[in-house]
Amino acid sequence: MIPLTATYRLQLREGVTFAVAQDYLPHLAANGISHLYLSPIFAAQTGSTHGYDVIDPNAIEADLGGDAGFSALAQAAQAAGIGIILDIVPNHTAFSLENPWLRDLLRHGTDSAFAPHFDIDWAERLLLPFLTEPFDALVERGEVTLDRAADGPVLCVGDLAVPLDPATVKEGADLRDLHDAQVWRLVPWQRERDSITHRRFFNVTGLIGMRVEDDAVFEDMHRKVFDLVDAGLVQGLRLDHIDGLADPAAYLEKLRARVPETPIWVEKILTGDEGLPGWDLAGTTGYEAARQIARLLTDGDGHARLLAAWQDQTGRSGTFHDALIAAKNEVIRQDLAAELQQMIGLAGAAAVAAGDEQGQEALREAVMALLVAFPRYRTYLAGSANAPGDIALMQRVADDAATALRSDHVVRLLTDCILTPQTPEAARLQVRFQQVTGALLAKSHEDTAGFRWNAYIAANEVGADPDAV
Repeated sequence: MIPLTATYRLQLREGVTFAVAQDYLPHLAANGISHLYLSPIFAAQTGSTHGYDVIDPNAIEADLGGDAGFSALAQAAQAAGIGIILDIVPNHTAFSLENPWLRDLLRHGTDSAFAPHFDIDWAERLLLPFLTEPFDALVERGEVTLDRAADGPVLCVGDLAVPLDPATVKEGADLRDLHDAQVWRLVPWQRERDSITHRRFFNVTGLIGMRVEDDAVFEDMHRKVFDLVDAGLVQGLRLDHIDGLADPAAYLEKLRARVPETPIWVEKILTGDEGLPGWDLAGTTGYEAARQIARLLTDGDGHARLLAAWQDQTGRSGTFHDALIAAKNEVIRQDLAAELQQMIGLAGAAAVAAGDEQGQEALREAVMALLVAFPRYRTYLAGSANAPGDIALMQRVADDAATALRSDHVVRLLTDCILTPQTPEAARLQVRFQQVTGALLAKSHEDTAGFRWNAYIAANEVGADPDAV
């Protein structure tokens, strides 16, 4: 094992291939780099600039050099005394017709071997928000056709070719009836705001959540990664968006058991005095370190003068926290409207299962209040065996959430369901609540409030608190 002293992250794609990376090795070695940290290397959507929109987690991207190119890079790196750290994406794959697992699901529905892989709410048909106009209008204009492709029948709309269930394709079938017979439904792209039926990455509808909590899905998502580690070509793993998983602790325990000698880092954003859970890791990707370094290098008096001048020029008053709360209230109603609707539905089902049915408005108010009051990316509740710190945090959140409501009854009811789920409905609420809090904080803090409250940019790093400079 090569001792880790310094890493260098290389963003592959857009001309940066494994062969190009290999050319960098002498320079990196001369500058004391012990490990080359690569952006995702697996097959991604056509034209991807980052690689996080994976379409096949078990195929190395051909445009980067494929298996042979990666093997050559890894061997050359080892010869130069440099290890390879892979950035892997267990949370999601591309919600794209280029994704072969998704295509199989669209064709075979819940009978597909890959149906358990995707995090989909099957209470209704899977929505595909890919259209520019309603389906019926496109049919009327003759822009929808049936094509019997080599790999099976497809429904064509412009450049789209959506796989059809062969059993539903009858001679002379009406296109509307054919569409209605599928497990999916094509709708205008505007429906993604509040009607999608798959778990997505934050508000990125083009990425679909994967159910890695299922053992078979876990194996399918990591087969190639394990092959590369077992072959000695990879010396470390960096996990993207660990907080998006249903149960990060259980996932990491499973991963650690499979690659016990491989260092693992997680992308985990710690806020305030939050500490990293006891996950037996090499560490995080360092947002909290950047935050502390920025604070150390900031002169307090100088920052106060800069903030005063900024407020004078912009007319802004209050604090960053005020801006963050305002952003949360906007984001949950706008960018994450689909997640809000799903949370209200889950909350309602949990309340009914607890024998305490509630009205839609009461549920909406309580769900929004809990989400907005939550100060971190997530808790790590799993069933009823929970860390005291997470329990105390959730209880403080409930107290804060209840202050602005006419009655705290529904907030307390939902908090009890989240902390100690007694029914399958409550368990589903617990899992989804913890996945949505991170998405809300990320979109509100990093992508909204951080751009509005910009007196001192150095204090606006991911996970930082501009009020605590």
